[in-house]
Amino acid sequence: MRILSSMLVASLAMTISPAIAQTFTGTLGGGPGKLIVTGHTGTLMVTAPHCAGDLDRATVERSGNVFTLSKQTDDGQGMCHVRITVSGDKIVISRENMACSAYHGGSCDFDTFLPMH
Repeated sequence: MRILSSMLVASLAMTISPAIAQTFTGTLGGGPGKLIVTGHTGTLMVTAPHCAGDLDRATVERSGNVFTLSKQTDDGQGMCHVRITVSGDKIVISRENMACSAYHGGSCDFDTFLPMH
């Protein structure tokens, strides 16, 4: 009985404990970027000399090493989607759709640049 109650307490603790944040960094369009994911919510930031972007409290779906962040624009006219591939704690590839421009200035974006071969 004692083992069963210990298992129940451990199970409840795992159920109610808050999600642990994961942080990923990389170079996005215009400067350094950071993705912070906590459970099914995420924040994506980019900073550049004359520009900043912040996609805060976006819904996150994860499939392996690919995160998709989604958020309705403030005017309700569009849905921003950013698809991010990570490796370890690094952002490898990031692609946004046009609606995401509502969350950053014109001199930066949430896209990564891929070298041309």
